[in-house]
Amino acid sequence: MKAICLVGDFYNLGDAFLAETQALHLAARGGGVQVTLAPYQAPPEGMASHFDRLRLRVLPMRARPLAFLVACARADLFIGGGHAVRDAISTGWLLLALLGAWLARIGGHRVALVGAGVSPVHGTHKRVLWRALLRRCGSLCVRDAASADALLGLAPELKPRLRLGTDVAFLALPPPNAAAARRVVIVSPAIDPGEARDVDAPRIVRLLDALHRHGWLDEARFVAHDIRAEFDGDYCVRLAEHVWNELKLPARVANSAIGSRLIDNYREAALIVTGRLHGLIAGALLRKPVLYTGEAARKLQPFGERFGFPCARLDADDWPAEVQRLLAQLQRIDAAATETMLEHLRREASVNFE
Repeated sequence: MKAICLVGDFYNLGDAFLAETQALHLAARGGGVQVTLAPYQAPPEGMASHFDRLRLRVLPMRARPLAFLVACARADLFIGGGHAVRDAISTGWLLLALLGAWLARIGGHRVALVGAGVSPVHGTHKRVLWRALLRRCGSLCVRDAASADALLGLAPELKPRLRLGTDVAFLALPPPNAAAARRVVIVSPAIDPGEARDVDAPRIVRLLDALHRHGWLDEARFVAHDIRAEFDGDYCVRLAEHVWNELKLPARVANSAIGSRLIDNYREAALIVTGRLHGLIAGALLRKPVLYTGEAARKLQPFGERFGFPCARLDADDWPAEVQRLLAQLQRIDAAATETMLEHLRREASVNFE
C-alpha cells in the first residue's frame, strides 16, 4: 500500500511535527505502507535532512507537480491535519490537490480529510474549489466542534461523511522528559499575518515578570513555530531582548537552527506559555503545565479546557487578580486526569485513519 499525506509547509514546525506523526502512524500500521509527505513548498534544508534520517520521502507539490500527480494515481490520499481548510490556502495548492484527489479516486484509492482545523472560507472561487475537493473525500474528519460547524457552513450536503476526531498530534510518542536545572519557562507566540494574529510584547513581558516574582521562572526560552521572519522568527528574537533588557533575566531563542522535532524544544520546560495549538499539545504530551494566551483562545480553548490549562487574559484590567487566578488554576492541574485525557484523545486521533 502507498499513502500520500498532503501536509503544511515545513517552515512551520508544527506542520512538520504533524507530518512526521501522520507518516510514522501510517507506517506502523503494518502491511508495508510506503508514505510520501507532500507539502506545497520545498522544505528548508535542515528539515529535509531530518525527514531523510527518518527515511520518509518528501515530494514538494509546487516544485514537482507532475511527479506529485502521478504518485496520487497510485496511492491513498490523506489531506491534513493542522489548520487545513481556510481562506489563506493558495489557489495553486487547491488546484493540485483537487487534481490529485481526482486521480486517486479514478485509481480506486481512498481520499480522506484527517484531523483538520476548519475556518470559514469567504472567497467565491476558494469556496468552489474547496467544495469540489471535499466532495472527493470519502470521509471528513475534523479536530473540534468549531471546525465541524465551519465545514458544514461550507458544504452542508457532506454532513453524512463528517466525523469529529481530534488533532493528529495526539498520536505522537513524546521523547523522555529532561529535568531542568533551572525554572525554565518556554514561550511560543503565534504571529500569523494571514490570520491577523499578533501578540503585544509588553504584555508577554509583564506575564513573565509575574511568573518570576511568584517563583515560576529563572530563565525564558522562546520557540518559533514558524521560523520565517514575518511570522514567529524575528518576534521571538525581539521578545528575548525585551526580557533580558527589562527583567534582567536569562533569555534566548531555543530553536535558532531547524531540523529537530518541535516537541524536543519543550523537554526542559517547567512551564509553557503559548499561543500555538501544538505548543499546548506538546505540553500535554510531555506532562507539562501550560498557560495559553487569550489572543489564541478560539483555537486553543477546546483543547486547553480538556486538560484544565488556564487561559491568560493578557489585557485583563485587574492584572494582580488575573495572575492569582492563573497561579491557582496551574496548581489544580491533575496528573491522573491528564493521563486519562491523553489516552482518550489518542483513541480519538486514531479515528482519523480508520
